[in-house]
Amino acid sequence: MQTSAMQKLGYAGLTPFVVPAILVAMGHEHSGHAIGIANAYAFGIICFLTGTWWGVGIKSESNRLLILSNVVFVAAFLVFGFASQSLALVLAVILACIFVIEKSDTSFSQLDPAYRRMRMVLTTIATLSMLVVFFAG
Repeated sequence: MQTSAMQKLGYAGLTPFVVPAILVAMGHEHSGHAIGIANAYAFGIICFLTGTWWGVGIKSESNRLLILSNVVFVAAFLVFGFASQSLALVLAVILACIFVIEKSDTSFSQLDPAYRRMRMVLTTIATLSMLVVFFAG
């Protein structure tokens, strides 16, 4: 039951990445608005993911992970506030970095393998969508 909800929510969460990327790639009249939505949503997902690191860090007693979550968040926050021209590109890189950190940090090895596989797919699609937004926008 939980896995089903996890998958439904996870894949539905790709919509604000994929739809704007499609609109921007098509040169739709609402591309500017779509870029703003994609950027804001990517920042929100970055906040959400790095926030979950606190639970993992506390459970595994990893001060490194707690500190790293703040570093990644602050970097994303500064980029979101000040990097208007390259925002989608930098957010794509941060999304990919979050995945790499989760993949390489042993604190995350305790997570369900199905979740970890799903995160790989979600991160790949989200990152590619943000790259489309950047290069086609």
